[in-house]
Parts: sequence; structure tokens; C-alpha cells
Amino acid sequence: MSGFEVAGVVLGSIPVVISALEFYIRGLGPIRRWRRFTLELESLVLKLGTEEAKLQNVYEKLLRDIVPDDQIEPMLMGPFGPLWKDPRTVDRIRQRLWRHSKLFEANVRQMNDAMEDMKQKLNIGPDGKVRWMEASAMKKQFRRVMFILEQDEYQSLLKRLRERVSSLEELLSGNMELEPGRCRRSQATWYRLLRDLSASIYEALRSTMICACPGLHDFVFRLMSQPTVITPHDNELDVVKAQKFYLMLSFASTTLASEANLWATSRLWNLMSLSLSNVSDTTMTTTTSTTTASSAPGRRGIRFALPTPESSDTSQLGINMGQGMDFQEKPQLINNLCQAMRRSRKQGISECCGRITDGSTPARPRVFEVYPLGCPNDNGNWSPVSLTSILEEDAASLSYSDRIWLAWIITSSVLQLEGTPWLSRIPSRDTIFLSKQNGRLCVQDVFVMKRLPEAPPLAKQPAMLIETDRSAALKALGIILVEIICGQPIDRLRSTLNNTPASIFTRPRAPGMPLSDFETAMGFMDRISTSVGVNYCSAIKRCINCDIYQGRWGSGDDKEVLFGVLNLLEQDLKAALG
Repeated sequence: MSGFEVAGVVLGSIPVVISALEFYIRGLGPIRRWRRFTLELESLVLKLGTEEAKLQNVYEKLLRDIVPDDQIEPMLMGPFGPLWKDPRTVDRIRQRLWRHSKLFEANVRQMNDAMEDMKQKLNIGPDGKVRWMEASAMKKQFRRVMFILEQDEYQSLLKRLRERVSSLEELLSGNMELEPGRCRRSQATWYRLLRDLSASIYEALRSTMICACPGLHDFVFRLMSQPTVITPHDNELDVVKAQKFYLMLSFASTTLASEANLWATSRLWNLMSLSLSNVSDTTMTTTTSTTTASSAPGRRGIRFALPTPESSDTSQLGINMGQGMDFQEKPQLINNLCQAMRRSRKQGISECCGRITDGSTPARPRVFEVYPLGCPNDNGNWSPVSLTSILEEDAASLSYSDRIWLAWIITSSVLQLEGTPWLSRIPSRDTIFLSKQNGRLCVQDVFVMKRLPEAPPLAKQPAMLIETDRSAALKALGIILVEIICGQPIDRLRSTLNNTPASIFTRPRAPGMPLSDFETAMGFMDRISTSVGVNYCSAIKRCINCDIYQGRWGSGDDKEVLFGVLNLLEQDLKAALG
């Protein structure tokens, strides 16, 4: 039984003990010479009831924002119910308690021991009832009743209970006060790991694209939609091994006819997932053939903090996850991913078809298992569509919650992919894609696209240019946030401000002088604040006014701004999705 389940048991045990004491009070009431015991028992009932109320308050604070509001009261009133056994709830509680979860559990178990001792002394059976069910039995066993109701014993047990409840109050109060800062640090660690892995995946893919196909291949890389909370008890390597990265690789199709719509129609997209392997590539042999597989155990689960507009289940793309590789078999290293994926598709294989390596560190390179997951547009009903196309042609199909979600995940993508080849230095809506299936946008599937093979990266940029790029990147992100919530590209928004009074702008404008993107965005701030709220408006301003933040960008100021923007959008997203 987990510590949290024991917490529910303790909460349910106190009313049982109180009920037993009340039974004794009713039995002793008519006997005048036992009046003293009756008063003492009534006092004990009152004290236990007070501790029960304090414990309920502790649990209510503990559960706040972890379980839905409408589940808190049922959990407090039904402490033996299934809600106390939900593993997701247990994980979220451990996150909140941070490095003190074991202390919390130890206090709870001591409370449980005290309650069990009380039940034993009161002769409470497994059914929660006192074994003597008639008051007349007490008269016949007077000496035993006197022993059972010995005051010092109960005062000692009550003291143990009171001390443990006070310890829980102090422990929870401190942890909840520190929770926001811990979440920010956890986010920073999570995105650092994602950036590192995303860059490794790109290098691994680039090194395997050595095919002789006449055209280039497009890769779309699905953005991680849910951050994992990383606590001091978590091992970073275990965290990254638990992640699955979803990508698609395009092939020119000889079976789908129209070349006029090459991008959306005459390309086949092979879906795959990648996960970090336990196997070093020094033990591998090179191959482009496929191998059978069975899954290997991983970390218990990813702990999610954010909802999405719809389920992010990969079934939206028709994914059928294959099994992992049996590590008893000889691992295979793929040197031509194009050929391996074509063969897997032809043979209908959905199991691990081999491994790719980034070769970043010769001594210990990262190795990724590759799982083919089928072709979502075999019937021509799936295609990627850029954010630019959506804003120009299909923005009306985006609900309010869809737009907030897109704003959040695109901001998240900058933190996830900044400094990797997946993301250009200046964010652009032309490189952000959503999936469209049977004419319907799947807003939960958001991708970035890259074309491979490509030339090796150019020489490293000067530091001053990098700082300028980072400032421009934040401003570009702010403009994208304006475009998403308004549902139009910035050029169209600019045209609607032609008759706006010049007093709202930050610099004098000559007649006929076009508005800058910054001025256009600022011209919509009042409308956005009124229709959407101050959080979204503040998020935009933090991006486009990033110049007011002093210090060198390389010191991490840009990420501080981005985390602030992300947290503001997260508040709006949670409100929009209920």
C-alpha cells in the first residue's frame, strides 16, 4: 500500500475510533459512578474530531490543483475509495512534495500506527465495530472496561497523532510555498534535455540520409506537447529514455498522380517514433535490413501537467505502436534510413527496424531505436499544412482554445528547439505545420519541418550577431502570437490600421509611411486585452518589448522571458480548457 493510500486509511480510521468511543459513552452514561470516564471520553472525542478536521484541511490543500475540484470532496468523504489509488494523483503529489515525499509518508504511517493501536485498545473488530454490542456486557466485565478506557494510554496516542498532523501541516506549507520556483527549475531542466535530444536526433537522421533518391526528403518533427516534471528523485537518463519522439519522412510517390499538388498529394509520409536506446553502438553491426523486436521496460510513466484541446493520442494519425527490441538479439545499425523505411513499409513491419546514432561523442554516442508506424496518407486523406496557410485560408476553423493551445506550444517549441537545426534562428510560421486529415485540422499535432540531406552547418556566428538574433527571435515570436489570436497574417492586420490615430504609435509617422510589424502589433493590444485577457496581452508585450530586459542574452535572459511568456499562456490554456 502506497503512502498516499495509507493517508486515506488514516483519515477513514479516525471516524471509526470516534464511533467506538461514542458507543462506550452511551454504555457508560446511565452508570453514575462512571460519569468521570464519560466526561473524559467526550473530551477525547472532541480532540480526535479536531485532529480529523485539521487532517482534512491538510489533504484538501495537498489535493488542490492536482485533482479536479469536484473530486476533492468525494475523496475527503470517501477515504477508502479508488480515487486515493490513482497512480497519476500519487505522482502529482510526489512532485508537489519534491524531495520530502518519503518524510510525508513516514509521518502518515506513524499516524496509522497510532490509530491502529487505538482501535486495538477499544476492541474494534475488522468490521469497524466494537465487539461488545450491548451496554449490559460492560457491567459484567467492569475491570476490563476500566483497563480499556485507561486515560493515559489514549492521551499518549492522541499526542502522537497531533504531532504528526502538525508535522504534515508544516511540511506541506513549506513545499507549496516553494512549488512555483521548483516548477520553473524543472521546466528549465526538461527543455534542456529536449534541446539536447532533439539536436542528437537531427544529427542521427542527417547521417543516415545517404540515399540516391532524385529529390530531397522532408522530415516533420512533432513537438512535445506535455512537459514532464523532473524531481530530485528522478534520474535524467531514465527520464529521456521514457520519451518517444514522433517524426514523418516524405517519399515521392509514383502511385499518386497529380504533380500539380506535389506537397500535399503526391508525397507519401512514413510515420516513425524514436526513443533512446540502452545499447551502445559499439556493439552493433551495420545493416539496412529489418529485425523483429519486443519491448524493453522503461520508466513507469510520463507525468503530464497540461491538458490539450483534444486527446494528443497518436491514433489521430493512425499510429499502431510496435514492440520494442529484444536485447537478446543482435542490434542492427541503420546506415540508410530511406531504404530501411521503404522496406519496412513494403513488408508491413511495425516493430523496431534498427537503430541510428548521432555519432556526437565517439566514446559514447547516443543511439535511437526506430519504429515504423505506417503511412497515414496511404489513401490520400492526410497532409501537413503550414501555419501560414491556416492563417491565410482556414483560421475560422480554429476555436479560441485552439488558438491559445497553438500559442502555447509554439512558444514551447522555441524552448524545445532553440539552438538546434530543427528551428531557424528567427521563428517563422512558414516552418510550423499542423496535420490535416479528411479535411479536418488536428490542432494537437504540431510539427516543424526540415529538408534532408542538407549541407553541413556553416561556421559559428559571432557572439554579437547571436545576441541580435535572439532579440529578433523573441520579437518574431510576439508577432506570431498576435497573428494566431487575431486569426490573420500581420500584413492583413496592418491594412486594418490605416485609419488608426497616429497617437497610439511610438514614433512619429510621415504621411503614407507603412506601419512596422511592431507598431501593428501594438495597435491591436487593446483589442486583445479586451477580448482575450491581460495574460495573453502581457505575453505578447514581453516578447516584442524584449529590448527592455537588460544584460547579455547569453546569460539566459531570453529564456527567462520565454518561461514568463509560457507560464502566462499556460494560465490562459488551463482556463480555456477547463
